Amino acid sequence: MDASTETGARIVANHPKFLALEKSRARVRWGLSALTVTVFFGFVLMIGFGAGTFATKVGDGLMPLGFYLAICMILFVVAVTGIYARLGARLYGQMTDDLVKELGL
Repeated sequence: MDASTETGARIVANHPKFLALEKSRARVRWGLSALTVTVFFGFVLMIGFGAGTFATKVGDGLMPLGFYLAICMILFVVAVTGIYARLGARLYGQMTDDLVKELGL
């Protein structure tokens, strides 16, 4: 990396708007990750300590409760991914565009 590129990278990395963008992204990323891990481990703990509950038939008795809970967990993870993608496209995209305009990149 040449000196001008390294200097430009330092300018961007130390810019207050860039730091705010990174802090906001990290907060959301860690929050959604913690939520996902909590749901996943909660599901695993429920399997370990409440296996009988997972075998309970729901409705007409076609599918056990565990099947529905597993589907809900998968849908939850897809929804969390969608939330992060939407935030990335809308909020963080706008913040990045503002930063690029301000720095003239």
